[in-house]
Amino acid sequence: MRETPGVVIKSKFKVPGTKKKSRRYTTYLDYINRPDAKDSREQFETYHNYMEDETKSSGLFTREDDRLNDEKRRAVRDIFKHAQENGSILWQDVISFDNAWLRETGVLHDDLVDEKRLIQATRNAVEAMLQKEKMVHAYWTGAVHYNTDNIHVHVAIVETSHIRERGKRKPKSIELMKSKVIHSLADRTKEQEKLNAFIRDELVAHKRNKKIQSLPNRVLHPDLVRQFKDIYERLPEDKRQWRYNMNGMQPLRESLDRLTDRYIDIHFKSEFQAFNERLEQEVAF
Repeated sequence: MRETPGVVIKSKFKVPGTKKKSRRYTTYLDYINRPDAKDSREQFETYHNYMEDETKSSGLFTREDDRLNDEKRRAVRDIFKHAQENGSILWQDVISFDNAWLRETGVLHDDLVDEKRLIQATRNAVEAMLQKEKMVHAYWTGAVHYNTDNIHVHVAIVETSHIRERGKRKPKSIELMKSKVIHSLADRTKEQEKLNAFIRDELVAHKRNKKIQSLPNRVLHPDLVRQFKDIYERLPEDKRQWRYNMNGMQPLRESLDRLTDRYIDIHFKSEFQAFNERLEQEVAF
């Protein structure tokens, strides 16, 4: 099992005006769009040449654009400048990836990066987090960086109106953000469909088409019959309660579980073992 996490998110926020010498919010845009981590003094407007060099950085992207032209870069700078003047907090997130995990998901292949997938995953993550935090007037920008051992994405967020005073976000919002990144990059649809297919197309369909007391050779199975009759006699009078999660079924759930285990053991022993193996793989992932 993997010991190194595939995705790590680190977050902090800056409150405007707390330090006289604190960098302006637009300077943080310069920082996340910088050629390297050691020098962030260059002006924001001069970065469009560097942004074309994808061996180091992707340049800025936003909710709508994968690349910003000169006009849009200036507009973004103005948005962050006015947000700071209006008292907005600046949220700074870094989404860092284990490169081996990116190879497993196919995002990184022979040192070539599927940057569009990283950008879209970031969009999905940031938008989900903002929705959960009810930050409906937020504006954000991001940039993919390649200047360290681990590929990572910087995200900067401000609010353009209805400014909140509290910078700390809920831990569940950050967890949702990470979850969206993972599920956007690692499409497990096929693996999970195999699990669903066993339940839907094999187990449930088999039960609907075969009486519970019949074995494949049509011999009655006394153990299943006994358990079934015991449960049937104890069912609530109100048939609307005849669903596993209804309150009226609570006293019968343990018996239902035993019946289900026995039924699977008789009819689907090998299939259920394969199902559990696939399930364990998904849990490990």
